[in-house]
Amino acid sequence: MSWFYPAKVNMALAAMAIPPNQFDGAWRSGMQQIGKSGGLTPQETALVIVGYGLGINYPDDVETAIGVWRHEGKIDISKPEITEALSKMGFNVG
Repeated sequence: MSWFYPAKVNMALAAMAIPPNQFDGAWRSGMQQIGKSGGLTPQETALVIVGYGLGINYPDDVETAIGVWRHEGKIDISKPEITEALSKMGFNVG
């Protein structure tokens, strides 16, 4: 995996006011690899990291980023991975 995708995921985490190093580096890297191989955008992968890593304890900036990214077409909430991440974050996506 090139360094571009992980860098974009880290930028997406930062856009949500979450320092990437808040998560264990090996775990975050594994999640980035899963996201890339699963065809997720960097923003979707960052959202999955937040869902699994923080659950309902996320900063307010996450909700702003979700709205912006949906509008820009950078996240697709119909993808099962995204639906599950949002559910872990306390959103009713059912």
